[in-house]
Amino acid sequence: MNQPPISVEEIYYSETDFIVHLFDKEHIATVVTASSVQASLWINKFLYAYKDNDNNVNDPTRFLVGLDVKSRFENGRCYITY
Repeated sequence: MNQPPISVEEIYYSETDFIVHLFDKEHIATVVTASSVQASLWINKFLYAYKDNDNNVNDPTRFLVGLDVKSRFENGRCYITY
């Protein structure tokens, strides 16, 4: 029986109204937003804005930056596979 992936980080940003779950086993991050536009903005802003910021331990992008990231939208969620 398959067990659910282990969540390594869960972040909620009220100002942009999305929830991020990063999973270490399945290598999937789920962005829950009101629209795919918001998810796209999140990807552009956070995945690539902090490439050189290794000192910020609270930076959620440290799990994803520099990896091969693919995304798809389904039922109001953006699934990011890395």
